Amino acid sequence: MRAGSEPLSEWIDAVTRAAAAAARAEAGAHPSDREALAPAPPAPAGITPGARLARAESLLAAARPREALAELDAASGGPAVEAARALALRALALLALGRPEDAEVEARAALRSGACDDASQAAARLALARAAARAGRRGEAIRLYGDLARLGVTPPGLPDALRADFADDASFLAAWLPYDAGRYAEASRSLRAWLRSHRASRRADDARWFAAWSLVRAGERPAARAALRALLPGPHRAGALYWLARLDGRPAAQRRLYRLARQAAGPDAWYGQLAAGRLRSLGVAPAPWPLPAGAPPG
Repeated sequence: MRAGSEPLSEWIDAVTRAAAAAARAEAGAHPSDREALAPAPPAPAGITPGARLARAESLLAAARPREALAELDAASGGPAVEAARALALRALALLALGRPEDAEVEARAALRSGACDDASQAAARLALARAAARAGRRGEAIRLYGDLARLGVTPPGLPDALRADFADDASFLAAWLPYDAGRYAEASRSLRAWLRSHRASRRADDARWFAAWSLVRAGERPAARAALRALLPGPHRAGALYWLARLDGRPAAQRRLYRLARQAAGPDAWYGQLAAGRLRSLGVAPAPWPLPAGAPPG
């Protein structure tokens, strides 16, 4: 993973991506998008508000927030718990459509209603957490993601890919957001604390990397070197070798570590390219990568 990159590419809201696809489809740029966004079958006559809520949840999970909003606009007349669910789902749909301020209004209204079940509370808090993070209110986002992790309930309207590890992802985000805020010493501490109770998490390697990289950014060189060395057996070997070289003031050691970083990264990866550039700056011409037998010249 590239240092400083977004660690949660699959966490990024699937419906946000679909909204962008919808804009491209409207412009006629992507026929495949137009096909994927063919209108959903109309709701049957006499559908109940509860059934409309279920349709809205399915449409949100399928990354179709505009159609979900239309269903929610029509889902009136149900009991208070369904009205609260509709507000929370509206918040997620509005957020997906790039309207975070409107999403916050709906999410807060859902929570104020006093009629939210646990799933609706989770949806409203998720919308508030995402809106806060996008607005740079990271302290608020950290608190809300921590609340979501403790609640342990998956919000409605999420794609299956985001549902399975929702609580784990929320707790990781709560630990990672200090890094995003530039509070590197705090980030390293929070990520190391998170790792102590989440060693088997699919986010564990991300946490180890960002805990080490935060120490680099914080200027804590001895601790950073120790944390980077601990990454050498894992998937972040190339990045760890590269930054160990950057932290080492001895040209001979730098050349050795940059060569190892380039070898670990391969010819096309980020740290392979960076290491090659550093080697050239040290007066070393990186050897060309060998072509497989019988391969045509590049």
